[in-house]
Amino acid sequence: MGMMTTNQATVTRIEETVAARSNSAFLSGTQPQADTLHFKIEKRAMRAVVEGLVNELHARFLISVGTDTPTFIPTTTSTIPRIS
Repeated sequence: MGMMTTNQATVTRIEETVAARSNSAFLSGTQPQADTLHFKIEKRAMRAVVEGLVNELHARFLISVGTDTPTFIPTTTSTIPRIS
């Protein structure tokens, strides 16, 4: 397999989409490898950014962390009812 090349126009479109969708929640962005972009975005904007990448740019391979909002967090005092 050959080495990946970077299409700078595509990188720019991705960066613009992330910036537009994240508003003031964009923290930083880097390109550690030719085929990899890393963005740090505040949690509150993560869903909007991912939706923009998928819907507007047809992105397929995304990894995001910290996007779930649990509705129940068990504590040490929580009890689970026994089913007889």
